Amino acid sequence: MKQVRVLVVEDSKTMQIFLRNLLEPEDYEVVVANDGESGLDLFQQGMVENRPFDIVMTDVVMPRMSGLDLLKKVRTLNRDTIVVVLTSDANVDTAIEALNLGANNFLHKPPNSEEILSVMWRATKQREIFLENAELNPFTERTIHIEIPSQLKFIKGIAHNIIADAKLMGYDENELRDKIPVTVDEAVTNAIKHGNKFQEDKKVYIDIHIDIDRIKIVVADEGPGFDVKSVPDPTDPTNFLKPSGRGILFMSIGMDEVRYNEKGNILTLLKYRVSPDE
Repeated sequence: MKQVRVLVVEDSKTMQIFLRNLLEPEDYEVVVANDGESGLDLFQQGMVENRPFDIVMTDVVMPRMSGLDLLKKVRTLNRDTIVVVLTSDANVDTAIEALNLGANNFLHKPPNSEEILSVMWRATKQREIFLENAELNPFTERTIHIEIPSQLKFIKGIAHNIIADAKLMGYDENELRDKIPVTVDEAVTNAIKHGNKFQEDKKVYIDIHIDIDRIKIVVADEGPGFDVKSVPDPTDPTNFLKPSGRGILFMSIGMDEVRYNEKGNILTLLKYRVSPDE
């Protein structure tokens, strides 16, 4: 197992020395930044050099950029980095805010050595599990099968399930959040509204298959189908003004391939890890 890289972002020289002297003998590679801005620079540099930090330990109150603002930036750049927040605020509100922003843990200052090492050990194990999962991804396939009655209220959780499983397979969560929800919403809404005509005795079936190369979503309804040739051309700007044209356009933008079966009651959506155009 490679040495765990820790970025300590702390404006107190005393705390910097304390943390370095505590962590380095435990075989952590420690890099220190004096404030949030320089911490962000070092974090980005690590990503560019393909030597990302496994754990970020940051103070909250610092000049130029606060620890909470740094946390937001780190979460945008890499959601899998473990972030531990150091706070001297006796009020638990700061810790709660940090957790809500995506921190994995927090420590009250001044923390004792045993508490720090315990938190770091748990953070390291959490990171190891993620890395081991990533190594297994090329040999893993995930499937989800969902059956819902023809009610729109059941649509909301479908995209969340797809994104959660795709993230475990190493897909970019931020990109998927931009594409999957609107695509799934349009596809399942069409199946309920136009396919099953809101008939609650008829179901919509959603089958998802995720592997290292692509995400495949198949949406099927129990309706009579339709003439597939009547589907508006999503590349024609005039179709954007048509309700059905907007849905096809959204799905075409969000996915790499969109196709119907001959009957028109099964829709297949494909999203590749690497776009065919690249």
